[in-house]
Amino acid sequence: MDTVGRGIVAGFVAMLVLSGLLDSIVMLTRSIWSPAPAVGWQLHFFVAPVIWGAAFAFFHDHVGGPSWLRGIIFATATWFVVALVATVSADAGVSAIRLGAGTFAAILLLHVAYGALLGAAYGGLKQRDRSASVGADGRLRSLVC
Repeated sequence: MDTVGRGIVAGFVAMLVLSGLLDSIVMLTRSIWSPAPAVGWQLHFFVAPVIWGAAFAFFHDHVGGPSWLRGIIFATATWFVVALVATVSADAGVSAIRLGAGTFAAILLLHVAYGALLGAAYGGLKQRDRSASVGADGRLRSLVC
């Protein structure tokens, strides 16, 4: 599996695990974009695996440490982007939502959990791909049939 594919799969796995905790995404998107909760979930099911998962795949190899920690670092950065967009849109009058410190903290915790799962899933997929490409004799197998 290629790097971006691993990132998307890892993002989907992490998003699926945390979806039960993410009623806040529906609340946020209802206030910002649409009164329909389905829009929030559609956005969530697209952004988490495709955008953030693919972006993490590129980010992963440029940061040191275990994959789960890389995921936490990445997700903390994405939380900052989400918080900045929510704050700026509220200040600009695009959104009526005003998020309190508790809400920002809760969203940060969800992002940290997502990042840990994203990193762990990505690292597991990368390790699986690496071990699948090495034969029992320790030599690299050809990936071309």
